Amino acid sequence: MGLSGFILLLFALNPVFSRPVSGYFQQQVDYHIQVGLLTELNRLECRQEITYHNHSPDTLLHLFFHLYINRYKPVIPTKLNSAGYQEIISLQDESGTELKYEIAGTLLKVLLLQPVFPADSTRLIIRFNTVLPEASDRFGYYGDHYDVGNWYPTPVVYNQQGWQTSQHIDGEFFQEWADFRVDLTVPQGFVVGATGVMLNPEVLPDSLLFSERKRIYNYHDDSSRVTYHFSAPRVHDFAWCADPEFVLRETKVDSTTLTFLILPYRLKEWEVQIEIAGQAFKFMTERIGPYPYSNLTIVDGYINAGGIEYPNLVIINDMISEPEELSATIIHEIAHQWFYGILANNQTRYGWMDEGFATFFEREAMNHVYGTERSYIESPTGFWGKWFGYWEDRRQLDRYFYQRYMRRQEQEPINRHFDWFQGNPYIPSYQKMSLVIDQLKLVGGDSLFWKGITAYYQSWKYRHPDPEDLFSVFENTYQQKLDWFFDEWLNTTWTCDYALRHFSGKWIQGDSLYYQAEIRFQRKQPIVMPLDFRISYHDGTRRDFRIEIDDGINFRPPDDYPITPWPFYEKGKVVSLRLPKKVEKIELNPDQQLLDINPFNDSSERPKIYFYWLNRQYYRPKVDGYTVTLLPFAFYNQLDGLQIGLRTRGTFIPPDYQHRLNLYLGLLSFKPDIEFWFEHPLYSLHRDIHILTTVYNGTGQRGSGLWLQWEVDQDRKVQNFLAGWQWRYLYESEYLPYPVSSGNISFLELAYKQGWWQAGFLPSGWEFQLNSETSFLGSDYPYHQWSAGGLARFPLILSQKATVQLFTGGQAGEIPQQKAFRLGGAATYDFYRNPFLRAKGSLPSSWWEQGHIFEAGGGNLAARANDWQQAGNNILNGHLAITLGNPVNLTYMYIPYLSDLLLSVYTSWSSSSDQRGNFSTFYGEGGLTLSLTRLPFVLNYFDIQQVHFDFPVWVNNELSTTNVDFRWAMRLEFRSFY
Repeated sequence: MGLSGFILLLFALNPVFSRPVSGYFQQQVDYHIQVGLLTELNRLECRQEITYHNHSPDTLLHLFFHLYINRYKPVIPTKLNSAGYQEIISLQDESGTELKYEIAGTLLKVLLLQPVFPADSTRLIIRFNTVLPEASDRFGYYGDHYDVGNWYPTPVVYNQQGWQTSQHIDGEFFQEWADFRVDLTVPQGFVVGATGVMLNPEVLPDSLLFSERKRIYNYHDDSSRVTYHFSAPRVHDFAWCADPEFVLRETKVDSTTLTFLILPYRLKEWEVQIEIAGQAFKFMTERIGPYPYSNLTIVDGYINAGGIEYPNLVIINDMISEPEELSATIIHEIAHQWFYGILANNQTRYGWMDEGFATFFEREAMNHVYGTERSYIESPTGFWGKWFGYWEDRRQLDRYFYQRYMRRQEQEPINRHFDWFQGNPYIPSYQKMSLVIDQLKLVGGDSLFWKGITAYYQSWKYRHPDPEDLFSVFENTYQQKLDWFFDEWLNTTWTCDYALRHFSGKWIQGDSLYYQAEIRFQRKQPIVMPLDFRISYHDGTRRDFRIEIDDGINFRPPDDYPITPWPFYEKGKVVSLRLPKKVEKIELNPDQQLLDINPFNDSSERPKIYFYWLNRQYYRPKVDGYTVTLLPFAFYNQLDGLQIGLRTRGTFIPPDYQHRLNLYLGLLSFKPDIEFWFEHPLYSLHRDIHILTTVYNGTGQRGSGLWLQWEVDQDRKVQNFLAGWQWRYLYESEYLPYPVSSGNISFLELAYKQGWWQAGFLPSGWEFQLNSETSFLGSDYPYHQWSAGGLARFPLILSQKATVQLFTGGQAGEIPQQKAFRLGGAATYDFYRNPFLRAKGSLPSSWWEQGHIFEAGGGNLAARANDWQQAGNNILNGHLAITLGNPVNLTYMYIPYLSDLLLSVYTSWSSSSDQRGNFSTFYGEGGLTLSLTRLPFVLNYFDIQQVHFDFPVWVNNELSTTNVDFRWAMRLEFRSFY
């Protein structure tokens, strides 16, 4: 296809530019709403008069309304007050005649008796009740607190494309510009904040500024009520909040009053946010344009989302405790007062138009207020967090989330109806779109970009901009067509990856001596963008260059710039430069402005590696290189003595190139102990197929492993398939506190696991697992082994839970002792995974001898923990545990670690036999388990996740003639520190 044909196809396929150009119009609505809040029913009783002005060139025979709250109307009634819905009591025209109407989901269609002609209007009177749902993402009630949004019938937008009749599923909103008069009647003592201006502030309680204020009332006994009157001109929605305990704080920014309604127990945390919000508000008025209203109310509410925006009113989730996160949420919602509040795009169809800009300005304002792009996150909180936390760069954080999303290979175009996203709609609409705005700034430069923002505001305030209106503003500002830019970033899932393929240079003597550099670039992904690169000279100086793009649309007159534009249809570009100095290094995207997904091909030197000491920066890894954290470590075993060394943890964008490296030296033996693990997805096969490998040498054993793993953990469903090979050689058995077979063990293994689990602590659910392994080349022991197991956990009465486990397996051939089944727990081959079980001395030797160290698995009998004898070739185990709760925390007050104890009662029964199915003798035990489910950070640092103490105080006669005795064994639940 030729260049001209490609451009024609680009326009033909581009849905963003499909809207015909025509005269813009928008409708106008005048509201007068009278509403009474019935707190005992969580219901609003309302009367609404509207005058609908038809500014369109069309004659309207009917009107559509949104009944947004019907989203919460259940098909089958559920528990009292759990659902939300609207019921229409009557719907009349201005003559009092009842009108026919139809309701379908969240839409109401009103059949008019008289058509509404162009430049005409009609008046309707609607009596309706709204039953509020319990606190939801955007509105609802929680006790005596009410966050009330989208609560009244509102006309559907009618524009050049006709009626915008999207059902309200999960996206946000789109409403006509309007003037509101609202009379809100609530119980006496309730404080109300709302869209618009309060006309009778004298009805507010006198004690509203008092921090200890608390209004206690009984609405069954006290029937006194108060009415708040609000006026809200030139807005497109009206929302309000009410609570008897609100505390008022205010600050003035220019001519606007920022009003804060705060729940009293959060007052201390919120008071520090007042100045921050004021600074951010001021920043946005300077960067975007003036805020044209006299007030903005910011509410500490009980919504489930982080925050929600309404005109002149934002509601913030009360559960946000981290100060900077609270600041970011408030600032994000303030940004919506421009992008949605004043520039009223269709949030349902084009959610990215406001969410992307709000996210962009959230980041810009946070950087302005805090004076830096970075903040330090203490993880965990407290003393250890000061050492083991990580830095969070706000722009890099957006890129990090985008990169993770992109690597899931589930990308969807930004420009998609919010409710039609098949997966996550938030990353494309929020983080990715904010980064696309960065790319728009990169194309035009800072000065033109900010002029474009101001022009967009001035051109489309108090209107309904569509995407092409936004595009047109920036095209006029940049003085170039931007079709290529908006199409590739908004309508595709293409990515950007420019690579430095080759660089060479030499001195040439011509009219003068100069250094001739030839640089070969490659575009490895479809996105085309201007490419910046930096040349560093041997003397330490440097020079920046840009390769503009030839988009095939804009006319570019020839100039004397040494680099010609890069045609969009070419994947490669060769640049020859005459330079005055010898080149030391070439680096693409040096300031990380380009949204390039692969930093490892951007430099003539090795890729960047960022090293951190203690800080677990791999939680928020750098997006322009590899992130490694160095962690000092010390351990002990009897033969090596004290081991000291380093552990490293590293990644690019998880799960890419993840590694763990442990490197220690024994001060007694002077022997090294090395363990390396690596994981990376095989994207060419599937994003969920990973390659894993490990090599190790220490504590008398060396080995390696290589696996392919397919794992899905989504929507509570767990599936895992693993195929691989392991090899281990025991060369010094003196390290081990248990008997083993010497020599080489090499085997192939297959494993499959499937399950379903709820979220939370000790979750309910089920899973089963199948394993098979057979000896392989180099093994000194020809054998085969298989096993199958299942686990189910379910709730009982009084919040207790029962866990049932079943396990069976079989083996044949010459089984090495460390792989053989045991009645006393897991096979000792598996002990190597836990560093505390690898060698003598890491735990007291007497504990091994007396059976106080137990690893669950196999026959699962803690009373036989020190029985190293091989069980029969076939094994069977059943295990039942029932939680009893916390044995020491008898109050509701949280006591660190003690409140996380868990006591359970259990019984375990096992049998083994050399003949398959001949399980005639059963060994049984019963007792208590005390679990320390949360441990101090320092123990987590040493890989101990949880500690369990089993007390098999009863055993049957097959285990011991002393049926009842005090016995105990400890289990260390291991997880490599991360």
